[in-house]
Amino acid sequence: MRFDPPVPTNTYHDSFGNFCHVIRAPAGRLTMSSDFLIQDDGRPDPIAAEAEQHALENLPVEVLIYLLGSRYCETDRVSDLAWALFGQVPRGWPLARAICDYVHDRLAFDTSMRARQEQRGTRIQSNAACAATLPISRSHYVAA
Repeated sequence: MRFDPPVPTNTYHDSFGNFCHVIRAPAGRLTMSSDFLIQDDGRPDPIAAEAEQHALENLPVEVLIYLLGSRYCETDRVSDLAWALFGQVPRGWPLARAICDYVHDRLAFDTSMRARQEQRGTRIQSNAACAATLPISRSHYVAA
């Protein structure tokens, strides 16, 4: 992770193995950037038509951490949209599929990102972090 202007960071690994950086952002503009490679076989997500959605009270407490709001997405700002889009969809696989389809219809798998970066002489900034909280398995997303 790079910061411009440079700022002191406290880096640690969270319980999922992610690198986390704690900073005190200065007043004004701060650019955060990182380079990484994601490998993906390109195959569609498996279909799990028998998947069901369990009641919250029936889940083991050790899995509840996976149900917390995302740090990458302002869930309080998109929850009304989520309920409007998916509130009437049957739970279980139909709901998971509806969310995946919604995301896949709006994001494109891009194999030519580097070529466009070189052509423009710039770095393309991707803002697909919010989508990354959904159960999808593609990489290199660019808003369609």
